[in-house]
Amino acid sequence: MEKNKLFEETKDAIIVSANDEMWIAEDYKVMVDPPVEIHRLDSGQGRIYFTNDYQFYPGVTSVIGALSETPDALMEWIIKHGSLAAARKEMNMLAYIGSAMHTIIARLVIDKEFDIDEMRAAIHDEVNLKELLTKGLEPYSVADRLAKSVLAFERFMRDHKVVPIAIELPLRCSLGVASMVDFFVKMTIGQKGFWGEVYKSGARKGEPKETKKDVEVFAAIDFKSGMKAYSNKKHSLQLKFYEVMIKENYPEFEDVDIKLYNWHPKDWQNEIGYHLIDQTGKHELRELELMVELYRMRYNPVGKRTLKTLGKITPDSDLSKNFKIESFRDLATNYIENE
Repeated sequence: MEKNKLFEETKDAIIVSANDEMWIAEDYKVMVDPPVEIHRLDSGQGRIYFTNDYQFYPGVTSVIGALSETPDALMEWIIKHGSLAAARKEMNMLAYIGSAMHTIIARLVIDKEFDIDEMRAAIHDEVNLKELLTKGLEPYSVADRLAKSVLAFERFMRDHKVVPIAIELPLRCSLGVASMVDFFVKMTIGQKGFWGEVYKSGARKGEPKETKKDVEVFAAIDFKSGMKAYSNKKHSLQLKFYEVMIKENYPEFEDVDIKLYNWHPKDWQNEIGYHLIDQTGKHELRELELMVELYRMRYNPVGKRTLKTLGKITPDSDLSKNFKIESFRDLATNYIENE
């Protein structure tokens, strides 16, 4: 593992080419690079995606988060922490761990191997160690948690004979949203059905018998770093958006059934384990269309601005030189023109 930062910072506006984070399996010929290059802008004001012709797309999680009620389980979790401020601090720490988990899973998928000892060394590298301590994270606990997570993911890959197709796939769609699709795969699952077996005796002798059979399916998977089997409407909506974007950008999947799953590592102790939560078929396309329409009515993603403070203050200095306000469009224009 390279000794770079495992954790993302969004204090200042940061723009990256989302396509640079993408990986598509070379031996899986049905997939090609996304038809449109997408850039991602992260800032304290949120996340937005844009194309080279200045088409702006709010992120899927931004749309869902703005329009969804806080789940009861999350409210209970906030209450348990005593205050909203304490809960937010904990959520920020968990977000950093989640970012690192995504990074190491991507490395495992792309390289087909992963060195846990190198990861532990990277966590104690000066840059990462300072970052962890600043966020109130104990480095040994983080290393143990990430090691459990990567082992759980490898267990999942083996259990379900997972064939990776793409990871961190940046897509946008005509609904007017964009996102990074965590993981798109072909995998084996046990599926109930009538596979030709019949009852051999009893009152139902000769009638078709429902049994379970291993079948290969295509699946979109969203990673969650929480170690409990926790799911809510936000999670299933996010995956439905993934399905729509995959089918729209890759017409060869338009008529293909795509399973939708959340994957969580377990906090396992003796036997490696994970949670795989089926979110298939929980939402209709019309629900997504209405959500995006309402979001664009209430919020103007392009109209957001960032404030950056800078420079030195002196008794007779011009304070207007100590801050800079830029719109997301200004930032996007500057990025594309200087790329």
